[in-house]
Amino acid sequence: MPSIRYLTPKRDSDAETTGWVFACAISALFVMYSWNFRWIGLYFLPYAPVLALLLGVGYAALLDTARARRWPRRLLLIALAVLLLLPLYFVRNPLLPAGQALAQDPFRAAHTAAARLRTLVPGDARVFFYGLNVVYYLAELPVSHLQQAYTPNQFARIDAPDWVLKRSGFVTAGEMRDWLTTEADYAVIDSTFLQGEIPHFGETEKEMVTLLERHFEHLGTVTDYPHDLYAVYRRRSR
Repeated sequence: MPSIRYLTPKRDSDAETTGWVFACAISALFVMYSWNFRWIGLYFLPYAPVLALLLGVGYAALLDTARARRWPRRLLLIALAVLLLLPLYFVRNPLLPAGQALAQDPFRAAHTAAARLRTLVPGDARVFFYGLNVVYYLAELPVSHLQQAYTPNQFARIDAPDWVLKRSGFVTAGEMRDWLTTEADYAVIDSTFLQGEIPHFGETEKEMVTLLERHFEHLGTVTDYPHDLYAVYRRRSR
């Protein structure tokens, strides 16, 4: 088994250089994201392994200075074991549900909503989709536009040529108009997301709602998922 000394850098300057790079990177984050510190933790994640490396190097050097078979070294090893074992139990993904959200069992509810959605929309239908896509993905229904699968805000609210909007991942007003006027057989709309976006609607979203009312009839609403309601529309007989 390699000794602790072997695991430490050959030169102290290596650790010092890494430490300075880490400090500069973190300082740059605070400068770049000074307008919104709420998200700075997410941008710190790519640098977290560097911090772990520095802590490991420093701890290895500390162990190396402690004499073998002495209490200071044993205490250091016990502290290291505690530091490594406790996070296995206490550290959790902050995006996982907890409390009341966990009690609602969102995972089961999402799959239940997806199954319900499959009963309302045929598997071979041409579908226009708007909203958050978790349940729609689980339903394994057709995706009409790749842009619709990746972003809920699929319509740009600036004036730009269609080729620029497509290249940037947006659905153009022309595409939306074609699908809701002639192409789509069904439309699935995340009603919860839609209601939240109404105050920020641009002309494209307003036209989308108008075309839905003109060409489609409401077939049903999937309410099994506690965080989003999905309204299903079917094209009126032509």
